[in-house]
Amino acid sequence: ITFADGAHWHIEQPTPAAELRWTDVKAGGHTDMGTALRQVAEALKTPPMLERAVSPVLVLVTDGHHTDDFEGG
Repeated sequence: ITFADGAHWHIEQPTPAAELRWTDVKAGGHTDMGTALRQVAEALKTPPMLERAVSPVLVLVTDGHHTDDFEGG
């Protein structure tokens, strides 16, 4: 999820690693980290995530200065 001026899935569909084609992300705008965290939490609910799914790995890369309700996320 990119979270500059809103939060949006950088890669919309789950994609096997062998088929993944990365597109670089450009920094800019407001850092809507709380919005991004709420989006991640929604995706990790069961359902849609399978109850017995492998635990995901989450990596957060940010400038560290959120501009929205981070604690609410």
